[in-house]
Amino acid sequence: MSVLRQFAATVIVDVSCCMLFGVVAGWTSSALPLLQSDASPLGVPLTVEEGSWVGAVSTLMGTVGTPLFGLCVARYGCKPSAFLAAALMLVSWVLILVGQHVAVLIVSRALAGVSGAGGFVVCGAYVRDISEDAVRGSLCSFLVIAYIIGLLCSYALPLALSYTMTAVVSLVLSAASLAGLFWLPDTPWYYFSKGRPDEAKASLRWFRVGKTEEELETEFAMRQAAVEKKRLEDAERHVSLRDLFATKANRRAFAIGMVVCANQQLSGIMAVVSYAEGIFSAAGGAIDPALSAVVVGASLLGGVAVSTLLTDRAGRRALLLLSNAGIAVSTAALGAHFYVTRAGGWSPGWLPIASLCVFVVTVSLGVYPVPYVVLAEIFSPRIRELATSLGLTLMWGVCFLAAKLYPSVAAAWGDHVCYWFFCASCVACGLFIALVMPETKGRSLEDIQNDLAAGRLCGRRVKTEEAIFSSSRWLTLSGQNLSVNNQKKEIVW
Repeated sequence: MSVLRQFAATVIVDVSCCMLFGVVAGWTSSALPLLQSDASPLGVPLTVEEGSWVGAVSTLMGTVGTPLFGLCVARYGCKPSAFLAAALMLVSWVLILVGQHVAVLIVSRALAGVSGAGGFVVCGAYVRDISEDAVRGSLCSFLVIAYIIGLLCSYALPLALSYTMTAVVSLVLSAASLAGLFWLPDTPWYYFSKGRPDEAKASLRWFRVGKTEEELETEFAMRQAAVEKKRLEDAERHVSLRDLFATKANRRAFAIGMVVCANQQLSGIMAVVSYAEGIFSAAGGAIDPALSAVVVGASLLGGVAVSTLLTDRAGRRALLLLSNAGIAVSTAALGAHFYVTRAGGWSPGWLPIASLCVFVVTVSLGVYPVPYVVLAEIFSPRIRELATSLGLTLMWGVCFLAAKLYPSVAAAWGDHVCYWFFCASCVACGLFIALVMPETKGRSLEDIQNDLAAGRLCGRRVKTEEAIFSSSRWLTLSGQNLSVNNQKKEIVW
């Protein structure tokens, strides 16, 4: 019974914040072609530049929403922060309904961007704090799935509904999710951190309905001790940007974290998500563009579901390498299709949708979900919060550039230039991961940090000097003493 209540609470907060942001992210796929046509609901067609701002401003504001809601969660708790995110989303849909000017649309999308980025922060914190250990991983993984379900809805709704009715349905969903939040208490962790043990115990009892009083008291004591420990650590810990580069392990972890975060958006996923229908129209495929977008959304959902099962089996590094390889092949093929058809040549009508389906499946296998796992695993506790915040901010920044520049570059030089850039980016990121990133699956933080400090990859040859930090040190290998000097030698680790 307690698991069902935790699941219900997870669904409510994820729908309120993440699923509805998925609707916002995919809304431009069908809305922008209409807004840029002679039948524009605004009365005047949008220019390419105006359309690029409508499509990209939500990602730009993600760089604001992430730190803003991080502070809100810490100071006011998850529930008020979720209310704020849901309310901003509601206002954004109201503006789309009443707005008759491109500036109103841009403001609407900006509010939705703050809401969506903040929603990811709120959902992650809320679900982590209310979940039992046995179900925490499953419940946390629903965040990304909820987002993609919203994305799929945004592609499917315009098949049956008009521009206005799509906004009305989205507005009703926002209002319903906002109402659903009233049913939920805040997290036990928040009440503990504010020195309100009675409310913390009441919240814990609500989420653990069906548990015995003895079980509740045991978990209550453990959580209270954990909060006290964190409070003491925070009082002693003064983290600055300098700490990110204080040791070799930190420097390598920071470089890996930033690359995998940038890799997610340099793959081109946000450009494809935001402009899917327009991409298929430009590609001239054999299938209706609107239906093609739905197929792509379904492929993304299926890929993430498979990735959830594979992450702890195949390993993070392996999935990232496989994902980058698939993206590189599919974007190279899609770029070739656009190049050939732009030059007046012939290309199969099925190639665009086949390439994009391969693209979204391989993106969802590794490049899209795995960065969040890597950020949680490679940093020491002292710098993890700061490094993760910087990584997510970088992710939103690159996301904005990709979404903003895609329409302009495609119009000026052709779609093939964009896709070949995405291909080259994934090849470069894949090489970096292959050469620098150690595997983190099933390994302790101490082991990972040791490999980072030594510049070591599991099963790979590394230079002795890098492995032991010194060119004049004694090691014992295979029962023999080995004198290490400044000569370059190699050891198989």
